[in-house]
Amino acid sequence: MTSQTDPVRVMLAEAWTSWAERGAALSAEDWDRPTRLPEWTVRALYAHVAPVPEMFTGLRTAVLDAPAELSTGAGILRAFNRPGGLAHTAAGQIADAAKQTAEVTDPAVLIARFGVEGPQALAALDDLPPATTVAHPLLGAVTVGALGEVALMEATVHLLDLVAAVGGPPPPTRHSPRPGRCSPRSRTRRPSSRRRPGAAPRRCCRSSADLAPFVLVSRMIYP
Repeated sequence: MTSQTDPVRVMLAEAWTSWAERGAALSAEDWDRPTRLPEWTVRALYAHVAPVPEMFTGLRTAVLDAPAELSTGAGILRAFNRPGGLAHTAAGQIADAAKQTAEVTDPAVLIARFGVEGPQALAALDDLPPATTVAHPLLGAVTVGALGEVALMEATVHLLDLVAAVGGPPPPTRHSPRPGRCSPRSRTRRPSSRRRPGAAPRRCCRSSADLAPFVLVSRMIYP
């Protein structure tokens, strides 16, 4: 199975495209808006989720000829959330890294990571099946598919945080038509997608603050 037939990779690419489209429609004020994650701005949220091509290079060089210890995204999240796991020990470090990246990275660069660089790097792994085992410095032997599932969770959950902060249509599902693209024109035609000045963000779902420590696992293939 290649990335062209792996539904997780297809959905991940779609989620990244949505991030890019929404980012292109944001104003300077929008990038500095607070999110429902304490002390996180929209820019920090983008910096946290944005794919970095180097992490895909790490996947290819970390391939193992051995069975995986973790073969699902759920298994990875359980490992992160166990007593003493990164969910308990690294939340502050993850938040600080997002804020620091946001301070030195232009929004246009973040948008390009979602719309161009990330998808190209993902496509370059076309010959790496989801069942491929790779070495992870913290989790041991995991499958590429498991890392993809966590990446998809990260991109989707935080996309809901973005919608709550700046408005816009919710993420598409695989069982419903994709909503209209979030361009500047569509934002002006969707009254429900815009907030009145000073109005509180729409709380369309639970906060992902408790999921932030689960960070895009593939970032940590080679720190």
